[in-house]
Amino acid sequence: PRPVTIGDGYAEAASLSADGRIAAYAFYPADDRRRGDIRVVDLSTGEDRRLSGTAGFTDHSPAISPDGTTVAIVSERSGWNEVHVIAVDGTGERQLTHYDADFSGLTWSPDATRLVAVATRAGRGDLVTVEPQSGEVAVLVEGGMWSSPGWADDETIVAGFESHCLAPR
Repeated sequence: PRPVTIGDGYAEAASLSADGRIAAYAFYPADDRRRGDIRVVDLSTGEDRRLSGTAGFTDHSPAISPDGTTVAIVSERSGWNEVHVIAVDGTGERQLTHYDADFSGLTWSPDATRLVAVATRAGRGDLVTVEPQSGEVAVLVEGGMWSSPGWADDETIVAGFESHCLAPR
């Protein structure tokens, strides 16, 4: 093992590109406890650069697209933890969802046509997909406590589920 992150703070939630060349991760600087940046590191050269981040706000949960060109992230800059996308070179960031919910667990489909995620509002978490061009959110299953959604193939999603009062439909 060798460290690949920089700075005074802590890192978490690394996402590795399919070719294993780069990793995106969330970095929380020690001097701003309310800030979370998304950083990308080239694993062969060690070059580490910031993709996104704003003082007083948290960007987190990076997910690199299967082709390695785009990173989906969650950012609270809109007031909710909405999904944003940004090119791996740091250009073209845009807010993808406008769903007034807190997203988590972003994972790209193998063919990069959708992201699976958990969207939570008013205490209810829904398992959803997000279309990466339009930002359209499709609810797959309403309610419950969803965790670690992922893709078994282009059509099959697996996720943890827990609820004391709801059963998935």
